[in-house]
Amino acid sequence: MNAILAFIPILLTIVLMAGFNWGAKKALPLSWLLAVLIALFYWKIDLLNVTAYSFFGVLKALDILIIIFGAILILNTLKISGAMSAINRVLAMRGSPYTNLRLMNVSDSFVADL
Repeated sequence: MNAILAFIPILLTIVLMAGFNWGAKKALPLSWLLAVLIALFYWKIDLLNVTAYSFFGVLKALDILIIIFGAILILNTLKISGAMSAINRVLAMRGSPYTNLRLMNVSDSFVADL
């Protein structure tokens, strides 16, 4: 029963976004509110803990956004510098049957730059 109840906010998000074509700006706050209500009234978690866990979730989301923005920054830097076209040329070579080795060579070059 607890697992089903914990899954309800996730199911609500899926139904609202996929079934009713709602955007994340509308669907996710509603799912968060449902999760808060379940935590407060079913599991009897006090409001301070629910607030703290919500704040922790916001901080974890910021971690993920920083990673995504960093990846976009690296991609745009590669495009502007012309390195992306060089990578595409290496990956598009038809001479070698070892596509995986070419891809590993390119990714190894990125690690070497770090």
